[in-house]
Amino acid sequence: VASLFYYLRWIAPLFRDESPEPADESSESRTARHGAVTAATLSLVLGVAAGLILPLFAAS
Repeated sequence: VASLFYYLRWIAPLFRDESPEPADESSESRTARHGAVTAATLSLVLGVAAGLILPLFAAS
């Protein structure tokens, strides 16, 4: 229960409608978005690839 406090400190701001910055897109937010998408895609690809390759090395 105590750790929930720490997680909610990071998660709660994601669901608020408040926007302290102007609505226009800056190059920093675009770069951060591309980095997040790249990391998520790479993680997904590596996970699927590992699921396909690791059974080949399993001893039967």
